[in-house]
Amino acid sequence: MSYNTIYKGQRVRTKIEYRLNGVPTDPTIAQVFIKKPSGSTITLTYPETDFVRTGLGVFEVYYTLDEGGTWWFRSEGAGVIDGVDEVPISVQESAF
Repeated sequence: MSYNTIYKGQRVRTKIEYRLNGVPTDPTIAQVFIKKPSGSTITLTYPETDFVRTGLGVFEVYYTLDEGGTWWFRSEGAGVIDGVDEVPISVQESAF
């Protein structure tokens, strides 16, 4: 995952893909952990309004970045697929 400049207050979409031996596969349990720069954590477990399946092994998460600084995004799959991916997201304060 990569982003261009992202500003505080922006709503973003993150795509997650799970694969087993290169083949798209749904995990038994799919979770996302979003850690804000302030240290608080948001946990989403599929299915939720902001965590949707768009195809076999493909999910999308929507969230609003309401703080400037470095956010951490961690996706986890368990059961059929055991996998973890973790990335930082840098959020700029807005000049407005």
